[in-house]
Amino acid sequence: MSEIEALNIKKSFYIDGKEIEVLKGINLKIPKGKITLIWGPSGAGKTTLLHILGTLDTPTQGKVIWEGKDLSELKESEILKLRREKIGFVFQFFNLLQDLTCYENVILPLLIKRLKIKEFQGKIERILRELDIYKRKDHFPSQLSGGEQQRVCIARSLVSDPEYIFCDEPTGSLDSINSKKIIEILLNLNKRYKKTIILVTHQRELTEIADNSYYLYDGILRKEEK
Repeated sequence: MSEIEALNIKKSFYIDGKEIEVLKGINLKIPKGKITLIWGPSGAGKTTLLHILGTLDTPTQGKVIWEGKDLSELKESEILKLRREKIGFVFQFFNLLQDLTCYENVILPLLIKRLKIKEFQGKIERILRELDIYKRKDHFPSQLSGGEQQRVCIARSLVSDPEYIFCDEPTGSLDSINSKKIIEILLNLNKRYKKTIILVTHQRELTEIADNSYYLYDGILRKEEK
């Protein structure tokens, strides 16, 4: 069963009055509980597609269907609710607030929802321990390694228990050792907690961990067979 479906998605930007077509009619089905990987070179449109699928952007043409609902027909408040309740994001450059500690960055989604932090203390501690950053919870991002910062980003994406985790080059800024740790975490989230993972990367070798793999080049998406 496909919970997210892209139907003839096109996306254009205008630079100095010239239209630049980034996505050229993308059709894609993302099944729930699986790992879907989209790989390709820089500038291929991977992040743009991820943002459209994850409700952060809208297509110039085409539709995104989320659990049977056309996003273009939803109110902004409904999209925000969907994003808060169902989606977690993991970015290449972490997007952590530098003036907040590891712990404070992690609980941000709960504060945005105006939830009582005390009721989530056990869950927060479990996530931090599972990701091996509990001892670093009072440190600021500048005091953490790249791998630790990415684990904080993953912890932040998990604290509100999303069904879907969108990952934009999550290992792109990391060395091979930390990259392997992050991939192991994502695999565990999928296999143990049944999270749906949507992962974009320039690393073709990561197709080995995916249930479904696609190659995106020059705005055109092609499904790859196992």
